[in-house]
Amino acid sequence: MDEDRSFLEILYNVSRELAASLDLHEVLTRALILSARNLGAERASLIVLDQAGKPMDAVVLYNGDVTSTDTKFIKNVIRTGLAGWVKRNRLPALVTDTHQDERWIDLAYDGKVVRDPKSALCVPVMVKDQLTGMLTLVHPQVDYFNDDHLKLLQAISDIAGIAIYNALLYHDLEKNRNLYKGLFEGVTHPIVVTSFDGTIVEFNRQAREVSGYARRELIGMKIGSLEEHAQSILNGIVTDT
Repeated sequence: MDEDRSFLEILYNVSRELAASLDLHEVLTRALILSARNLGAERASLIVLDQAGKPMDAVVLYNGDVTSTDTKFIKNVIRTGLAGWVKRNRLPALVTDTHQDERWIDLAYDGKVVRDPKSALCVPVMVKDQLTGMLTLVHPQVDYFNDDHLKLLQAISDIAGIAIYNALLYHDLEKNRNLYKGLFEGVTHPIVVTSFDGTIVEFNRQAREVSGYARRELIGMKIGSLEEHAQSILNGIVTDT
């Protein structure tokens, strides 16, 4: 019972930590640190894949520091390393001794290759049956990781997958919003957007300049008031002429 409570407590804390950010790189960093901390790993890596299955981002934990890594490292890991096996098979992997497992390859961290035998875990990060990435943990002691560690890491990975998915959605939303904003502001004609009851909710720069109102005055104004204002200006122009 105590073990189950501890397991759930870890997952609750991980879920809360990962839900606190929608920045993809921040989510990856937190997921890596939390995984390593709760399973006692010395090194870790998290690779994120795009919808085509190609790596789009990755973070590495080494000597207590989380850093980004170069594309060469990622390609080597996916082509020949344990993460590549997990990617191809979409299955978790538990390696009790890296010297006795052909799926493991020693790669350089900070320019150094540590060839001592180790134990490792690697699990797929899945979201809605879509492979989103691979999460790998390494411990310097042989036979350190066991099935309970694997179960916990997979559960953390499932939570991380949801957080990564939300961060990617937010990134796409912001990208589309910025694109829309650029097009919206680039139109040479005034554009005013209202709600169903005629309340102004958005407008472009040209509309603000033509109206003569400040932004804070236009937001929330009824479109009818703007039309009355425009009519009074036109009446003044006719009178002056």
